[in-house]
Amino acid sequence: MPLAAGLVVLVAGAVAAHRVLPEWQPLGVSKEAALRTAREEMAAVGATLLSPKASVRNALASSELERAYRRLGRQAPEWLARHGALASWVVAGELRVPGIGTGPVELAIGRDGTLRRVEFTSGSVFRVATPSGRLEGARETFSAAVLARLARGDRPGLSADYESGNTMVRVWALQPAPGSPREVLTRLAPTAASLILSRELSDPEVGARFERLKFRGLAIAIPLFGLVGLLVVVLFGILLFRRRLGFRIAIGLGLLGLVAMVLSGSLFELQGQSGIVAGVLVTARVLMALALVGYWVVAESMLRDTVPGFTTSLDALALGRLSPRLGRAILGGLGLGAAVAGSRLLFASGVAAAGIRGVYPEAPSYVLPLFGGIANAFLEGPYAAATVILVAALFRFVLARERADVLGAIGYALFYSCTFQYAPWGALLLLTLAEAVFFLLAFRMLGLTGLLVAATAPALLRDLLAALRFPGELFAPLLLAAGALTALAWVGIAACRRPEREDEARLDAPDFVKRIESERRVKYEMDLLSRMQVALLPDHPPDVPGLQIAARTILATEAGGDLYEFLVDEEGAFWVAAGDVAGHGFSCGIQGAMVKACLLTLVKAGRRPAEILVEVDRVLRAANTGRLFTSLVLARIDPSTGHGILANAGHPYPLLIVEGRVRELTASGLPLGKGPARIYEETEFELPGAASLVLASDGLFEGPDRFDDPYGYQKPREVLERVGLWRRPAESILEALLGDWRTHVGEGEPADDTSVVVVRRTIWS
Repeated sequence: MPLAAGLVVLVAGAVAAHRVLPEWQPLGVSKEAALRTAREEMAAVGATLLSPKASVRNALASSELERAYRRLGRQAPEWLARHGALASWVVAGELRVPGIGTGPVELAIGRDGTLRRVEFTSGSVFRVATPSGRLEGARETFSAAVLARLARGDRPGLSADYESGNTMVRVWALQPAPGSPREVLTRLAPTAASLILSRELSDPEVGARFERLKFRGLAIAIPLFGLVGLLVVVLFGILLFRRRLGFRIAIGLGLLGLVAMVLSGSLFELQGQSGIVAGVLVTARVLMALALVGYWVVAESMLRDTVPGFTTSLDALALGRLSPRLGRAILGGLGLGAAVAGSRLLFASGVAAAGIRGVYPEAPSYVLPLFGGIANAFLEGPYAAATVILVAALFRFVLARERADVLGAIGYALFYSCTFQYAPWGALLLLTLAEAVFFLLAFRMLGLTGLLVAATAPALLRDLLAALRFPGELFAPLLLAAGALTALAWVGIAACRRPEREDEARLDAPDFVKRIESERRVKYEMDLLSRMQVALLPDHPPDVPGLQIAARTILATEAGGDLYEFLVDEEGAFWVAAGDVAGHGFSCGIQGAMVKACLLTLVKAGRRPAEILVEVDRVLRAANTGRLFTSLVLARIDPSTGHGILANAGHPYPLLIVEGRVRELTASGLPLGKGPARIYEETEFELPGAASLVLASDGLFEGPDRFDDPYGYQKPREVLERVGLWRRPAESILEALLGDWRTHVGEGEPADDTSVVVVRRTIWS
């Protein structure tokens, strides 16, 4: 069972982490001792610590963690567990300093109970003026006193400066004790009101290290995440315009993330800040939840667009329905998520224990405060799942589903390998590829619900195990993580106990999916209609001695009812028909098929065009075709003599070209199928050698340009009367006419179907 196997991997990872990783080692300093140390140290430098509060944090220790592993190798875990400020106490409060004033302060207490770092802000962080006079002297005195306390009797050497961004950092080397790594004191003032003093491991490469980090951020991380964000915004706009967005699941996920931050207390964890800075911190965290809504809704909508009738057990869950499929997805997702969480801990422990030169972590295995920002499990999991399904959905438009899903998992691995949690990049890529395998299994076997649970469970399990180390201080995150996992397991078990018949129950797709299906169905029907319309047209003109025949139909966006037909009767007479069924849709195609069937049945030797039109009109009336009517011109031509006769039921007048002159054959009559019963007049004409007959639908004459001006009736005459055109083959005449028409209407699909038929009598007949 995936759940049992995943729990085994999780237990193995937890055991390895508690044995190796410093952030999982017991913290030998009590909260009271940390508060006492903070008060005593500040009192020793002449300052007063007001309203101090201690919390377990490791936000200040990321650089220290990376530096320790890079410099100390296998000895790093032991040194960090004894002396570092990783998963240790941070005391926050207000500090009153004589000559400077009162402001927020944070003091990091090392795991050995000593002061490791002081971060003090006096006045507004937006102050840009450099302190001067007495204030500057007081700051220097305070700084020197704190640095002396951080030195703890170790003698500082000469100072050296290096640049970190726009800030100069001053460093004093300390004389190390025998067998101990070299440490330094650092002082920097990122703003005129801020002062950061710390005791850290010595790092001769700190300047070059900063430049590499800056390059990595500017050249890789920022462009990558910026491009992904821009892609999501563009897709969101397109899908919103096409009304293909469904917010039900996305809003639920965003609210879960926001509620988790509120319940854990991390939403309003202001890190000693107030005013505008505090507002920015809270706003940024809320925006993370809002961004998840947009990210998820784009990914979900793109995925649903690739599978006709796509539904997920999440839809049923949103409606309060449980089914065995939902239960299996949740429990299987929990098992795979546990395997991912265990794999992460095993990987981190292996890297720490191996001490391979050049391979080290750049961030701790969990981040405090729990449920804060993107480290919130209810944001972290959906973001990861959305990345998999978005990449997979994009590839599904060009590749088979199986290959696209694999590329979706690879896309997740590549994207998250750029979060730089391990160095070098290839080390993290191996980890994310392993995670991608589990997520791909969840997606393939358990669907969208299984993937979402498998991506969220690792962070929940990580935070649960981390909170268990400090149950008193992290009670809210502990309760939240345990409650969420318990709720998931309970829903999964309850759903699995439901009757199997529940999986067969009809599940209504969300409204936006119904719109997608409706659009897909309409598109399919229109494509089918277009194919039907093309199928009704002759494959190619017949080979009639003495005549050249060319025909072309250009279909509009919505298939209409243009038609033409060529027939040769028993006496060798050539019949040509061209027509147009009014309107668009399947009814036009059906009526066009009826007209063609009538012509195939009624055209015989000895019949006249007018009487055939009367019979076609009678058939269409008997079929009760509603409001549809059909225009149709029917002509009979004797290829041997060129004598012709035609009747017209409301179609545009045919054009006769004789020796470069064009005239209209003005036989007229009402369209077929509607109105009073009628008879049709006939017009006789002669088609001498090299003369041509042109029959065109109204799409030619009414075709609009970009200003909605129609092509008109005069332009075709001008084209057909060009010098020498009448001597050219029928196909050339057709191309010349349609070419000029296309110049007028522009490229793309025309507003209406356009059909042109040219019948030319060869000059030697």
